[in-house]
Amino acid sequence: PLTDGQVFVPLESPGFIDDTFVERRINLGLTSALRRGTVGFRMYRSDRDFQSRRIDETIDGLGLDFSHNLSPRLTFTAGGAWQLSQRAADEPLGRYWAIYPSLRYTLGPHTTLRLQYEHSVNKGAT
Repeated sequence: PLTDGQVFVPLESPGFIDDTFVERRINLGLTSALRRGTVGFRMYRSDRDFQSRRIDETIDGLGLDFSHNLSPRLTFTAGGAWQLSQRAADEPLGRYWAIYPSLRYTLGPHTTLRLQYEHSVNKGAT
């Protein structure tokens, strides 16, 4: 079960695609426990070969998260994500990045309160 940190939806989904494709994907991640928190790094690459449209799509992404326990019940988390996507040689590159700081307060054993801000920029063919 997810007990801490950010819930991530892969940046290239959800979405509707009316074609069949074969996807090759590699995900790498590293998380390290600090004295009063955690720091995590992840990167991925996805290559999709579409059947009908005869195009290829490549998506590269990076992410970084930092979590620090301010008190036994209060946790500060900050993170960022970057993604670069390209579908065809004649299309512009798609660029996406986001930052997201948040505060989480534990009210009880099964209840938490979270305040989060997210700023994202999406340019190009993403």
